Amino acid sequence: MPLTERSAPGCKLKSNASKEWSGTFDELGRKKAKLERASKRIIERHQAQDGLSEELVTQDLKQKEKLDKSADKITAFLATHEEKTGSKGKPVKSNITDPDSAKMTTSKGTIQGYNGIAINDDKH
Repeated sequence: MPLTERSAPGCKLKSNASKEWSGTFDELGRKKAKLERASKRIIERHQAQDGLSEELVTQDLKQKEKLDKSADKITAFLATHEEKTGSKGKPVKSNITDPDSAKMTTSKGTIQGYNGIAINDDKH
């Protein structure tokens, strides 16, 4: 039996990926550089101020570790994935946490997700 499409051409489904981790390779590179600068500023502040409390030092080191981990995550993604291009040859945004998902505009705002297509036949 021939398959027929009986629903809208696509159904936007939300993914479990963060929109904040989307961008073109150029945008992700700039985000990585920004994270690295913020991490470096923490060290510079510590070197400039000798009398920081132990609590503040611990808090700053945790923040630095988080920034470094995020920058490393971007570095690993850029090294292991190729930049995608759209139909007009322009770079398409990729997502680090879910490379197969995309940013899509819906009636309720922008989501990070997939465009699902439902197909059925005459029997189902």
